[in-house]
Amino acid sequence: MGRSWSSGLDSTAVAATAAGLLARRGERLTCFTSVPRPGFDAALYPARYVTVEREGAAAVAAAYGNVDHQLIDSAGYRLMATMRRWVDAMGEPVLNAVNVLWITAIFDRARELGVKVMLQGSMGNATISWTSQNVLSEYLRTGRLMELARTAWTLRRNGGTSFRDAAAGALHGLAPHWLTRRVAHPVRQADATRTALHPLLVAKYAAKLSPDYFRGDAKAQRMQFFRMADDASVRQTVAALWGIDVRDPTDDRRVWEFCCGIPPEQFVVGGHTRSLVRRAMLGRVPDAVRLNYRLGLQGADWWVPVGEDLPAMREELALQEKSPAANAVVDLAKLKRLLESWPAGGYEQRETTQSWNYALTRGLTMGYFLRSWEERA
Repeated sequence: MGRSWSSGLDSTAVAATAAGLLARRGERLTCFTSVPRPGFDAALYPARYVTVEREGAAAVAAAYGNVDHQLIDSAGYRLMATMRRWVDAMGEPVLNAVNVLWITAIFDRARELGVKVMLQGSMGNATISWTSQNVLSEYLRTGRLMELARTAWTLRRNGGTSFRDAAAGALHGLAPHWLTRRVAHPVRQADATRTALHPLLVAKYAAKLSPDYFRGDAKAQRMQFFRMADDASVRQTVAALWGIDVRDPTDDRRVWEFCCGIPPEQFVVGGHTRSLVRRAMLGRVPDAVRLNYRLGLQGADWWVPVGEDLPAMREELALQEKSPAANAVVDLAKLKRLLESWPAGGYEQRETTQSWNYALTRGLTMGYFLRSWEERA
C-alpha cells in the first residue's frame, strides 16, 4: 500500500493511521512526498512550508518503523506532453498543469514499486480538518458575539488567523462574496488576472466567475462542498494509466456524516484552527507537525517546468489559433502576450504566479482540450 503524502494535517493523519493499522499485520507503508526540483531556493517563500515539508513528513515517518519514505521531484517531465496525456485520459481539462507533473512522477514511481492502492487525504478540509473561518460566521449568524470575539482573539494569539481574516471569516456566507474578499485582501487584483477566458465570456458571466459557494450554516456549507468536489475523473484516470486504486479515507461517507454531526465549536477548541484533527493526532504525530500553522505550497518551483517548455507551449498556441472552439472560449491573444513576455524573475510574486502559472497554463490546457475534441469530431 502507498500514500501520497505532504506534511499537512490531513495527509499526516491518514499516513499515521494507515501505518499503525498495517504495523499490527506486520505490513509496511510506502509514502511519497513531492519536493521541488534540485536547486530550488525555499527562501523565496519565507512564510510557506515548501522544501522543509520533506523534514516534516520524514519526522512522522521516523515515528513509525514500518514506513518507507520516498521523495519525488518532477525533473525530466515535460509540461505540455504530461498535460496532454492527462487531458486525453480524463476527457476534460486539468486544473493545474504544473501539479500533474509531480503527480505523474509519484505514480510512475509507485508503479515501479508495485503499489496497487494509494491513499490520500484531499477532502479532509471539509471533514476532519474543517476550517475554523466558517465557525466564526456561525457565531455571527447565531448572535454569539462574545464567543466570536473570544475565539477570534485566541486564534490570532496561536497564529491561526489575523483579525482581518477573522472578520472576513465571520462575514463568510453572510455578506456578498466581493465584500468578504475586500475585507480579507483589499489590495489583491481581481480574479480575472488568473484566467484566460475569452473577454466576451468574462463580460457575460462576470457575476458568476467567483461565486460564494458556502452560504448557510455549517452543515449546509460542507454539503455544498461535497456536491462541488468530485475526484472521480482523477481516480479513474490513475486506474487507467497506472493500474493504481486511489482511495481517500477523509472522503468516506461515514466520515462525512460523523464530522457534519460535530458541533462547529469543536473545530476551534483551545483557539486552534482545525482543532479536531490536531487533538485526534495527539501522541500519534510529532507536535512539530501536529501544531504547525504554516501552509504548504504545491508546485512551488512552477517557473522551472513552465520556462523550459516555452517552445512547446508556443507550438500548441499556434495550433489553437486555427481552432474555432479555442478562439471562441480562450483569450488566445492574452496567451500570446504572456508567452512573448516571459519574466526574468520575480516568480514568487503573486501577480506573476497568477498570470504565467495559472492563466497561461490553464488557458493552454483548455485550448488543447477544445481543439483536440474538435479535431476528433
